[in-house]
Amino acid sequence: MIERLLVDGYRAIDHFEYEPNMINVFVGRNGTGKSSILEAIAMVYTAPVGFSDRLDNNVLGELIMVDRWWDLEYFVNLRRGDKRFRLKAVKGGAEINVDATYKEGGAAEVPEPIRDLVEEFLSEEGNDSLSPDELRRLTSEALKGPLLFGRAEPGDVHFVIISNMLATVTAKVPGSSDLIFCTHCPRWPFTDIKWLYDMLEESGRAYRFVNYLRRHIPYFADLRSGEEELWVRLENLERPLPLSMMGDGMVEVIRQLVLVDLVPGGVLLVDGLPYNVHPAFYEVLAERLFEAALEERTQIFVSTQDLEFVEKVLRTGGELVNLVR
Repeated sequence: MIERLLVDGYRAIDHFEYEPNMINVFVGRNGTGKSSILEAIAMVYTAPVGFSDRLDNNVLGELIMVDRWWDLEYFVNLRRGDKRFRLKAVKGGAEINVDATYKEGGAAEVPEPIRDLVEEFLSEEGNDSLSPDELRRLTSEALKGPLLFGRAEPGDVHFVIISNMLATVTAKVPGSSDLIFCTHCPRWPFTDIKWLYDMLEESGRAYRFVNYLRRHIPYFADLRSGEEELWVRLENLERPLPLSMMGDGMVEVIRQLVLVDLVPGGVLLVDGLPYNVHPAFYEVLAERLFEAALEERTQIFVSTQDLEFVEKVLRTGGELVNLVR
């Protein structure tokens, strides 16, 4: 688990230091930095494996893609003159550091490892037949636009986001981390409920998941994956229903519970919980978060504006919960 966190100069965050609990709830008005904290956690946690998460997404690349490639300067706190952000996490007693810099451009100002990284990327993009001089020229051209680049340690992982190429280039590192970051931004990919549930079936945890639904939703009988749909069987119906016909609220409850089951003992970040969920199901979510934290040592970070949901989590989780306003 993450034992300590430092966010310095990232987006709206000037300086933030924090010692997380097992369940961490960030609450506040729009624009106060809740999402920025979760993004920073996702980046620093996944940095040693090239920003790869449990779903094999590149967290850094997805964050850039959701926003705008040409607005890289807004990833750095605008009040700061150094155009840098720094992230640090202590995880299992070991320290992880991410240091990033924004530059308007100018290849001469870019550190040599970043230039080498871009040159290697360009050679792999079908340019391996070019002469070394031509490859260096293309690299210089790529680095003339706005850039966000840096390194992560341990592992000495270099990375660069190139605005004029719409590309995120990260040093190749084997493996992935046990973290999932879910945001309800409509442009955030990889949250299709059937795809997530199929992953859960492959992990062998679907039976436990379905039993949890049976215990907590009285009319729920079963959930099965078909070729194109998830099918729900209810006790008072002879035929199963496509999950998509049950409404956004039920889909969202199942999506969030699947995400919890996909990272046992890892880290789950959910921005905007309990999105679209009816208050009647708040306790179902809160109890599962508590179970995961207590029994499986899953560390959970959520942001919310729903004070009723906050109350449910506090009452259920007790001393395992930190509330950050």
